[in-house]
Amino acid sequence: MRGKLRHLIPVLSYLGAMCWFFAAVVLIPIVVDLCYGGGHAVPFLITAGVFGLAGLAMVRKPNFQPLTTRQAMLACSLGWIIVSAISALPLTLGLGISYLDGVFEAVSGYTTTGITMLTGLNEMPRGVLFWRALMQWLGGLGILSFFMLVVFAGGTPHSLMGAEAHKIGSPQPNPSIWKTLRILWVVYAILTGACIVSLLVCGLSFYDAVYHSFTGLSTGGYSPYDESIGWYRQAGYNYRAIEYVVTFFMLLGGMNFIVHYRVLTGGVRALWDNFEVRLWWLILASCIGLTMASHFLKHGVSGYEETFRNSAFTVVSIGTTTGFGTVDIGGVYFGALAQQVFLILMVVGGCVGSTGGGIKVLRIGILYEALKRQVGRVILRKSATNVVVIDHEIVDSEEIRRVATLFFGWMLLLGIGGMITAAFSHHEALQAFSGSFSALGNIGPCYIATPEMNQLHYAVKITYIIQMLAGRLELLPVLMLLSPRTWR
Repeated sequence: MRGKLRHLIPVLSYLGAMCWFFAAVVLIPIVVDLCYGGGHAVPFLITAGVFGLAGLAMVRKPNFQPLTTRQAMLACSLGWIIVSAISALPLTLGLGISYLDGVFEAVSGYTTTGITMLTGLNEMPRGVLFWRALMQWLGGLGILSFFMLVVFAGGTPHSLMGAEAHKIGSPQPNPSIWKTLRILWVVYAILTGACIVSLLVCGLSFYDAVYHSFTGLSTGGYSPYDESIGWYRQAGYNYRAIEYVVTFFMLLGGMNFIVHYRVLTGGVRALWDNFEVRLWWLILASCIGLTMASHFLKHGVSGYEETFRNSAFTVVSIGTTTGFGTVDIGGVYFGALAQQVFLILMVVGGCVGSTGGGIKVLRIGILYEALKRQVGRVILRKSATNVVVIDHEIVDSEEIRRVATLFFGWMLLLGIGGMITAAFSHHEALQAFSGSFSALGNIGPCYIATPEMNQLHYAVKITYIIQMLAGRLELLPVLMLLSPRTWR
């Protein structure tokens, strides 16, 4: 590690410490496995050993020195890749799937995407399936947050946060990043607990309640059933109550967690007193209305409550990038208009500072306001003041350029992913692009059926893995890995 790669030494120290942390975390599903008959502990023990050895290999002399921006982004990108690569082992060894499919499932879990290669979930070992839920819950507020808990002695949490800037891109409850993260995780834990209790009241088993709380609040969307939340309707549960509860907590997961903090500390006005939240409500309400209209136009006006419930559940599920399902979004229930609305929601995603994916509501709002400004420049005199103002603050031109660049990068990757899917599969244009939308937006459901996902060409699977990572890390850190300058 001399010469050109010398700058990687402190990065490896952080990555090694992270591996030690996950060596302990991966033992948790063993407890679940023992509660449901046991017999599947060995894959987790092997994985814990691999995490531990990887940590030892990378940290021979701990060197938790402050990181530069490049090193911080490199640590974040490599951290997600290494953790996903090793976390695939319980799935590969425990379920007998290919290693590529295991990595795909792990990346989908940690990025809270929710696309799955697995079918026949209802009959799979509970402990192994719980590992999927735990990955999504850990990925909800970012592996980087847990990473900081281990390496806080390094002294530069601010630099480490650089690779997930959207998590703190809004006013913080406390000027210290460490205290901010502590507050966010407390809020996250409180909401997870509230979701568990609510689902227990609805009649779910403790396992199902915990599982769907982990994957619902994290906006991940994994379920222990092939039918997702729709399984409870088929099984005779009080499915209406379950669906409304899940809709509510998905909605919370897609909102800025600073808003939750303000509400919990008495600031109820946070639910409507800022630009992004108001735009969030407008987008969801409009899309629910359009989805209901699409259904009524196709099937006639009837069943108001059911249509509202299915429309609200699906819009919130896709808008927050959770991906739970009660109705097949590519089936006959929704019309073509609704399916186009879903694609738009896949791009927009959740709010800044949420567990959701997508470009983020605030950025879409900034681009819209920038468009209005450009139109105004044509109409108004050149000397007139015409700037983008969000929540009574002028948005810097550099920030507008950064958002526009990110949006262009998104569109470019969407196009490339869609074309690769079309080239290496039999799917039509809309289906091919929906898979790319789903992966890059960290959403999960798309117009490709789950059983067909497993049959995708390995080139498509690798493309989606890259897109899931790029979507979660906001493009730049992943693109840095492809640049030779990063390694000099």
